[in-house]
Amino acid sequence: MNPKVSICIPTYQQADKLLVLFRSIEEQSFRDFEVIVTDDSTDNLVEDLCKSEFNFSIQYHRNSPSKGSPENWNAAISLAKGEWIKLIHHDDFFFNAESLAKFVEEAERLPETHYFFCSTSILDTHSGNQYSYSVNTKLLSRISEF
Repeated sequence: MNPKVSICIPTYQQADKLLVLFRSIEEQSFRDFEVIVTDDSTDNLVEDLCKSEFNFSIQYHRNSPSKGSPENWNAAISLAKGEWIKLIHHDDFFFNAESLAKFVEEAERLPETHYFFCSTSILDTHSGNQYSYSVNTKLLSRISEF
């Protein structure tokens, strides 16, 4: 049976940040998911991390040659078998243990919806500043044109 959610992770280098994402996936209360990693890296650190033991399995795919963005995103999505796709980048992570459960809850509450997104908390690792990014009316108007 196919999973409810495909967590699609396009990667490029930065295995240390990917580990933070994997730890946040391990903590999720909602468990009906698959994890797909498509890798554009030039080293083997992401691949080695994906071979490590976690409380979930990882489908690892190295892109050869590298695809770049957004083709790497599309590569991950093309492998998804889930009813819903959660695209999350290697340097992002789930905010808390209920994040994926809330994602599914909202998807099921709005069955006529084809896609949705949320605000993001961003930490600038160079300056230490943290800020939030939310969708505004202008962006929503542009998206609705598609």
